[in-house]
Amino acid sequence: MDPKLLLAIVATGLMAFIGILTETMTNVLFPTLMEEFHIGTAMVQWLTTGYLLVVSIVTPLSSYLNHRFTLKTSFIAAVVLCIAGLLLAALAVNFPCS
Repeated sequence: MDPKLLLAIVATGLMAFIGILTETMTNVLFPTLMEEFHIGTAMVQWLTTGYLLVVSIVTPLSSYLNHRFTLKTSFIAAVVLCIAGLLLAALAVNFPCS
């Protein structure tokens, strides 16, 4: 078996695992988020809904982006967006409610 193919299979498996782990983590984290931000279950469920909505948009879009941009450019953009999201989440002091 070609080593590149084996690495691609392992990388795909790891990313799938991380995706499932993230979805599970958001559900397990509900009670802590509700207590920390003083919000109800209905409001905190929007976190999971938003995450799954972004995943459902990015998944088909990734094929187009892979053809349009180089792998290096796509990877750098993904890392920068991930870090920006982490910083935004770390700086959140409240949960905006209407």
